[in-house]
Amino acid sequence: AALDVVDPEPLPLEHPLYALPNVILTPHAAYYSERSVETVRTETLAEALTVLAGKTPRVVANPAVLTRPNRAGIH
Repeated sequence: AALDVVDPEPLPLEHPLYALPNVILTPHAAYYSERSVETVRTETLAEALTVLAGKTPRVVANPAVLTRPNRAGIH
C-alpha cells in the first residue's frame, strides 16, 4: 500500500505501519512536482472562469447548491 494520508497525521513513530515491508508512507505531499503545481493553477483558473461565465464547473463539491436560486443567476 502507498499511503499519502493517515490519521492522525503524522503517525506516532511507534505506529505498526512503519514496520510493514509492503507499505510506503509519504508526508501528504506525494503529488508535489512542478508539473502538478502548474496543473492545479491552470485548472483552478479554468474553473473560476467557467463559473464567472455563468456555467457549471466540472466538479462541484456540494451539488445541492446548483438547484438553489442565487443573485448572480449561475446555474
